[in-house]
Amino acid sequence: MRLVCSTKGLTQNLRKNGWDKLLKNVTSFCEKHDIDGPNFGPSYIARQGCPCHQKYHITAEHYLRVEKFFVTIDKQLQKLNCRINDLAMKLLILRSALDPKDAYKAFNIDKICTLVDKYYPMDFNEQEKINLNFQHQHFIIDACYSRGNK
Repeated sequence: MRLVCSTKGLTQNLRKNGWDKLLKNVTSFCEKHDIDGPNFGPSYIARQGCPCHQKYHITAEHYLRVEKFFVTIDKQLQKLNCRINDLAMKLLILRSALDPKDAYKAFNIDKICTLVDKYYPMDFNEQEKINLNFQHQHFIIDACYSRGNK
């Protein structure tokens, strides 16, 4: 879950702050390999709709930054957001409270109770919901005891 969240954050940061670094890297690469680098001086003529419609004169840099760089990143973010929406993220984060890794250190009774209340309300009666906290306390003691941490 942290990887998904950090990937989204890094991608959004790339969109916000990555253009200048990319441009610097491309320019550096071109100079290093004796390649003619990008020329952003001339204007780029963008057409909207059919050719008979109005033309927009913009710089080549603007076209590449806005129409290519931003659009590509936005499509990636959209795919990521469509596949893992906020509800799925919340469910996966709550589910991480059940991870048995590292002797169940991720167990979080508050997340488990939220998981039960929001996603499985019909699977637990009120008494079972109340007992979750007590069962969790017993589980912690049992887990520590079985690991030799008496």
